Amino acid sequence: KERMLAIKELRKVLDDAQNSAPIHIFGRLSPVTSILYFLVGAEIFDGLSWLRNYCVGRHAHHILESYDNCGDVELSILDLRKKRMLSNLDFLESLSLRASEFCTTGDWSLLPDGELCKEIMSSINGGL
Repeated sequence: KERMLAIKELRKVLDDAQNSAPIHIFGRLSPVTSILYFLVGAEIFDGLSWLRNYCVGRHAHHILESYDNCGDVELSILDLRKKRMLSNLDFLESLSLRASEFCTTGDWSLLPDGELCKEIMSSINGGL
């Protein structure tokens, strides 16, 4: 929560100074935290977790966790990593589109765990 409050305050300071510099978040990202950081004002996201993990819904799983359960015994670990990284790119593209649509509509159901995000944002907004 402290990190989100700090990002929100930084965005406010930048906006008050009419500075449109983007806020860049590096590390500790998951589908839900990425959306929450976006909602408090961050705009650029990256981190190594997207290379080590793959996203399914709101959860990030380590790439090798699914090796035994992938249903594709012929896949090498390298092939599995490629498959999961492509899946992440699809996920991130979808997440970006849903976040943009949320900005227009305010429809929380567009976001991963939208109701949880709404509750957290309500708490964050009360924290400043």
